[in-house]
Amino acid sequence: PLEKRLADLRVEIYRNLPEVEAAVCELRRTHPGWGPQRLRYELAREGTGPVPSRSGVYRALVRNGLRVALESGRVRAPR
Repeated sequence: PLEKRLADLRVEIYRNLPEVEAAVCELRRTHPGWGPQRLRYELAREGTGPVPSRSGVYRALVRNGLRVALESGRVRAPR
């Protein structure tokens, strides 16, 4: 139905392109100490394509299991 397609489209708008998300994950695996802001800076410097926002980078890390929540509610990079 139309409602389902519109809902799916709304979700897709806020997702990063697959190649950009792959670049975020690759950079994070190479430099686990870098946070979303630094990863975004490096993506912009490399010119890999459209640069996601800092929160977009964070969401990509969460989707790909590259952020781990601590018991205190804080988040850290996996070791």
